[in-house]
Amino acid sequence: MSKLSRRTSRQDVDPIPYLSYTPTVGRNSAFVDLTDEQKEELGGLEYRALKLLAKILVGLWVLIIR
Repeated sequence: MSKLSRRTSRQDVDPIPYLSYTPTVGRNSAFVDLTDEQKEELGGLEYRALKLLAKILVGLWVLIIR
């Protein structure tokens, strides 16, 4: 039997736990009531980069307006 013709059923595949918790998804796919640790796990590097970018933009805005 070749690899291309071999099929596996869903029961043969173990589910992969992507998160250590069950998130609550609200309207427009927004995650609701996440702790800081859960946000870090969910977003990882991208979330930290966006957080830093927001701080830099606020800092620049304050410097320019002042």
